[in-house]
Amino acid sequence: MEDGFPLPIHVPEIDAGDGLCTMVQPLLDGSGNGGAGAVRDYFQRAGRLFRLVTIDRAAVAVLPWNWETACSDPARRRFALQFVRTNAAAGVRTLVFHPHDSEAPLRIPHTIVLRTSLVRGRHGRHEHAMPWLAEGFAEFGVAGQEPRPFQPVPTVGFCGTLQRQHYRQPTLFRRLFRRHKNQYPLAYPHAPGLRAHAVEILRATPGIEFRFVEREQFMGGAVRADGTLDEEILARTRREFLDNLLESDYALCMRGAGNFSIRFSEILAVGRVPLFVDSSCVLPWPDLVDWRDVLTMVDIRDLASLGTRLLEEHLELGPEGFLRRQRRCREVFDRYVSPIGFFSTLSERLAANAL
Repeated sequence: MEDGFPLPIHVPEIDAGDGLCTMVQPLLDGSGNGGAGAVRDYFQRAGRLFRLVTIDRAAVAVLPWNWETACSDPARRRFALQFVRTNAAAGVRTLVFHPHDSEAPLRIPHTIVLRTSLVRGRHGRHEHAMPWLAEGFAEFGVAGQEPRPFQPVPTVGFCGTLQRQHYRQPTLFRRLFRRHKNQYPLAYPHAPGLRAHAVEILRATPGIEFRFVEREQFMGGAVRADGTLDEEILARTRREFLDNLLESDYALCMRGAGNFSIRFSEILAVGRVPLFVDSSCVLPWPDLVDWRDVLTMVDIRDLASLGTRLLEEHLELGPEGFLRRQRRCREVFDRYVSPIGFFSTLSERLAANAL
C-alpha cells in the first residue's frame, strides 16, 4: 500500500457512465464538471483526495456502484461480490456505499459499509452512517446565510409531506423473523403518522411560531412516474423549501421511510438549527461531532414534549448561544456533512485505518 494523499484506492475497470457512486464518478469519467452545487465542489476536488491504483498498492477498494444499483442486476451483483472476495484475498477491504431507506444489516465480510439508514444498536461494526449528499442551494445564490437574530418566540419551519396514510401491521411471521423488512411500526407509531403528529404538537404549543407548507407528494410531485424529473416543478418546490428554511429559526427534521432525513443536510447547509426527532438514528462521524451541541434533539419516545423541550432549550441558549448554534451548524456542514467535507473526512479516516 502507498502512503500519503491523495489516498490510493482501487476501483474495477467498468463502463464509466454506468450509474457510478458519487465518490468514484469524477475519478473514472475524468470530469470535474458533474453534479450540481455542493456535489460539484467535490467533483472538482476529488483528484486531490483520491487516486486510482492497482489492488496491490491500494489502501482500500471501492465498489463503483451504490449497493442497490449493484443488486439491480444479477450479473452485476455477482460481479460485486466477486470483487469483494478478490480484494479480501489481497488483504484489502472494500468500501460499499448504501444510500437507501433499507435498515436491514448488510452482512458482507471484508467490507466497510457507508449508509444513510441505520438503527442504533442494530448494525454491524463495519457499518457506518453517511449523510445524504445534498447539493445545497447554489442555484439560488445561497451558500450559507447570516444567522437569524434571537427572538423569545422561536420560529419553526417544515415544508414537505406528512405521510398521513396508515400502514398494515406486520404478520406474526414478519414480527418474529423478518423484522427488518417492515419498519413502518417503528417509523410511524402514531396515527395519522409520525410527522403529522409532530406538526400537531408544534401547532398546539403556545410560544412557538410555526411555518408549515404541506405537500401531497414527495418533492412536490417533481418525480414523474418513469423516474425522471420535471425541472420546472423541481425548481419551484426547491425555492419554496429554501424560503421556508430561511424564514425559520429551527426546522423540523425526522425520519421518513428510512431511518434518516434528507433535509438534515439541507438544514445544516443554510446554517439553520434542526429540531431533530431521534428515532434511534446513527448520525455521521459520532466520534468527531458532539451532535447534541449542534442540534436541538428530542427522543421519539418524548415526542409529546417536542414543543416544550424546544422552548426550554431555545430560552436557555439565549441570544449569544443561539448565534453560536447557527454558526456551528454551518461549520459542521462544511467540515463533515457537505460532499467535499464528508469525503475529505472519509479519506483521513481511511488513511488512519479508523473505520
